Amino acid sequence: MKINNLLILLSLTIISCKTTNYPLPSTEELANYEFGSYIELNKTDDTIWKGELIAIDSSGLVILNTYDNKASIISIEDIESFTLFIAEPEKYGWTIPVYTLSTISHGFLLMFTAPLNLIVTTSVTLGGYRAYQITDDRGNKYYELNKYARFLGGIPQNINIDDIKRFE
Repeated sequence: MKINNLLILLSLTIISCKTTNYPLPSTEELANYEFGSYIELNKTDDTIWKGELIAIDSSGLVILNTYDNKASIISIEDIESFTLFIAEPEKYGWTIPVYTLSTISHGFLLMFTAPLNLIVTTSVTLGGYRAYQITDDRGNKYYELNKYARFLGGIPQNINIDDIKRFE
């Protein structure tokens, strides 16, 4: 019974891991990545915006929307929550079944070591998925996100917001 509960918990935990289809750099490429990070915004009017973080200025966040490939300014007062994806997450999901199955050799101790391995590998896997994500529930301020934007110091004077396009 306890194993069934742990497997259900494990399944729900893995399903809850947020990933994105947006092209993100690997951790090795992150230092030289010339585009902004991917951001998902939940606005106060219950709309969700997804796209590249272009810049942050006093009027709000400039987001290149993935739906219509147009840059828009979203006022900070209109944002309820956000998740910023900086790089591809580390994928340790394979460790859950491998290390849990490896406890077969433990004999009677399997009753103790299998649930322990399941808990540890699940928490390591979740940590790998969330390591390169920033959410507003960690007390992050919007002005601190500029280091993850395409234009760190705001949109340059000579660039029109309507001319900004997604990279291919």
